[in-house]
Amino acid sequence: IGRATTLTLLRAGWSVVLSGRRVERLNGVIAEAQAAQPDDDLAARTLAVATDVTDEASVVALFDASAAWTCCSTTPACSPPPRRSRT
Repeated sequence: IGRATTLTLLRAGWSVVLSGRRVERLNGVIAEAQAAQPDDDLAARTLAVATDVTDEASVVALFDASAAWTCCSTTPACSPPPRRSRT
């Protein structure tokens, strides 16, 4: 997913797995989100994985890392954030 989508999802409380060829760029998006939300522990809700989609082993490694992280994360990536009351 793109940078803007990642930032929107993180602001909404979702957990996000970022993938791309350059992990430095992915970490930059995480740092940008952390700067915008300094009180939020985004490290627990984000995972950056360097991935080359033209390399099957790299894609398998992405899915393996995502599955392991989701199973161990306190806020699973596949679950939406808790609903907020509208008062």
